[in-house]
Amino acid sequence: MRSFFIYSLILFSFLILNACGSSNSIVSKKLVPKGDNKTPEPIFDLAPLADLDYSLNSYALPIVAGGKIIFPIFLNVSGGGQRAGILSSGDSQVWEKADFSQSAYPMKIVRGDNGDIYIFLINYLSSNFEILRSVDDGATWNSISLDLGGVQLQSIADANFNPNSWIFVGSGLYGDGQHWFTFRSTDNGATWTKVDELLPLPGSTTAGTPKQLFKNNGVYFLQGWLRDTENATYKHVIRRSANDGVSWSFVNSWPADLEIVQLEAGADNSIFAFVKPPTSSTSSILLKKSLDGGRTWTDLPEAPRYIELAEEFLSMVYMHDTNIYTCGVTNAVGGYSSVIRVSQDQGLTWRILRNEPGLECISMLRFNSDNYLIERSRMTGNILIYSF
Repeated sequence: MRSFFIYSLILFSFLILNACGSSNSIVSKKLVPKGDNKTPEPIFDLAPLADLDYSLNSYALPIVAGGKIIFPIFLNVSGGGQRAGILSSGDSQVWEKADFSQSAYPMKIVRGDNGDIYIFLINYLSSNFEILRSVDDGATWNSISLDLGGVQLQSIADANFNPNSWIFVGSGLYGDGQHWFTFRSTDNGATWTKVDELLPLPGSTTAGTPKQLFKNNGVYFLQGWLRDTENATYKHVIRRSANDGVSWSFVNSWPADLEIVQLEAGADNSIFAFVKPPTSSTSSILLKKSLDGGRTWTDLPEAPRYIELAEEFLSMVYMHDTNIYTCGVTNAVGGYSSVIRVSQDQGLTWRILRNEPGLECISMLRFNSDNYLIERSRMTGNILIYSF
C-alpha cells in the first residue's frame, strides 16, 4: 500500500509539472465584451522577476486576503528540487514572492472567516502534510502539523476555518484502500477528530474524491464523487452538516448522474448547483437551484446548454451581487477556446461575454472593487489577468 502511495505521488507531481509549466510573465488586460472587435489592450505588462523561476499549481487556486491577490507557487531550486512559496500583489502591478524553503508543494490556500491565511503543503520527500498559518496578511507564518491517527493523506479538496472550528476534507490511504475523510479541530489544529469517512465499496480500493466544501447560512455542503463498483461508474453526491461539521448525511435528492462543478450561494438564500450533463445527453440542464437547503432542486430552463458552441465544458463559476459569471472551455474548430458567460437575472437568461481561443480559466475573483478573470495561455504558459 505504501508503494502504491509513492507511485501515486510521483504521478501526481508529474501531472502538476506538465499541466502547469513555468511562467515568468503576468499580463493584465481589460476584458472586451462580445461584439467589440478591438484587441484587449494591456493596462500593464510585468517584466520577468529576475530571481524567480516558478510554476503555478492549477489545483491551488489564488485567493484575495489582506488586500492582496495571492498565488500559491513552487519555486525551482538550482541543481534540482522545488520549494513552496507564494506570489502576491496589492495592486496587480508590483509582485512579491515569499519562499518557505521547504521541499514541498502547495496543495490548497484558504482565507479563513476572520481573514487569516492557511496553506496546505505536502512534503514530497516525507509525504507528510502540514498547514502554514498567517495572522498578519502573510508577513509571518506558523507551521501546524497534521496528526491524523494513521491516515496517510493523498490530497486536500477544500477547507473552512472559522473562529469555532477548523474543517478540511480530502482523500487518503487507510486500511483497505483510499477513503474520503473529513477532519475537524476545535483547538486551532492542535488535535483533529475524524467526523466523516466514506469507505470503498466491495470490489474497489477507492472510495471516491471530495471536491468542494461549501457553507450557506451556517450549513456545510460537501460535494464530490463516489466509485460505484456495481455499475463500474461514478456517482456524484452531496453531504450535509447542520451542526458545524460534527455529523454528516447524504442529500438524497441529488441525481447521481449529474456531476457538480460548483455550489454557490444565491442572492435570495438559495443554492445554485452548476453541473455537467451526462455524456449521453448533450442538451441537459447546466444549472439547478434549491430554496430549501439542498433538500429539493429546480431546473432553470434557460441555463446555458450545449447548443451555441460545440463540446463546451463548464469549469468555473463566479458570483457577484446579482450577476453570475461562468467560464467554460470549448473544443471548437481551430482548437480550445475560453468561453465567458454572464447572467444578470440570477440564472434565468444568459449571454456570451467573450470567446477567446488558446486560453484556459484559472480563477475569477473580486479585488480592489473590481472583478478579475485570471487565465493561462495554453501556448506560452503566461498568466493573463483581465478586469471586468
